[in-house]
Amino acid sequence: MNPHQPIGGDHPRPPSSQRSEDTMADADNLDDEEIAPPSNNKMIMIVILAVNVLAAAGIGGYLMLGDSGGGGDAQAAPAEATVDPGAPPKLVRMEPFIVNLKEPGGTRYLKMVVEIEVPGDKGSEILNTRIAPVRDRIIASTSELTFADTQGAERKMTIRKTLVKDVNDVLKSDIAKNIYFTEFVIQ
Repeated sequence: MNPHQPIGGDHPRPPSSQRSEDTMADADNLDDEEIAPPSNNKMIMIVILAVNVLAAAGIGGYLMLGDSGGGGDAQAAPAEATVDPGAPPKLVRMEPFIVNLKEPGGTRYLKMVVEIEVPGDKGSEILNTRIAPVRDRIIASTSELTFADTQGAERKMTIRKTLVKDVNDVLKSDIAKNIYFTEFVIQ
């Protein structure tokens, strides 16, 4: 008797064990077939997701370009036409600005509060609709200043003129007539 041979010799397997192996083979085949549809479903989901992302990006780009591209210019010109240059001036107070001066080591900063003179309520309305880009331009402009650039009345007048020009560039009109520093501190 061979010690490696199972007891019972070369007897054929009972039909029940053949059925379980056949069932397992069928189950393996089913698993292969079942795996294929989810990958197709995954592919469909990926395509749908990609189409949605592209559509959202297209709509977002259209809205952003529509508002800032053609829409902003179209709004600025008619608004300027309705501003009465003879209207009593109105001052629009900006939130405080704190910017690092352009110094080695960046140890000094400028804190300033400005009020922008505009013609009447309509000028104030136009300025307030573009307040974020106006603030951004003022921050960018003053961040280029050094400590020496801020010293003395003449240099402050130069800063004031530069900021009026910057604000009007953002507004695409000459709405800002003057800028007043109500706080100007360097530390």
